[in-house]
Amino acid sequence: MTRAIRPGAKSISTPTPAAAKAWADHLRCSVAELRIAMRAVGASVERVQAYLDALKRREGATVERPGALSDQIDA
Repeated sequence: MTRAIRPGAKSISTPTPAAAKAWADHLRCSVAELRIAMRAVGASVERVQAYLDALKRREGATVERPGALSDQIDA
């Protein structure tokens, strides 16, 4: 059984693998991404969500223009 996320929670607590999975599902990321985000910005739900959103935007930009770096190198 996956642990339910408390509505309005301000911080993320992942004392068990099930809790980490529940938060990852809630934030629509992998457990690994959740752990990386928490190491980067702490346990604040707001900061972790912002970090994950920025990561997804950055990855989306890379997918949209995979040759962007090589364009800069060739210039």
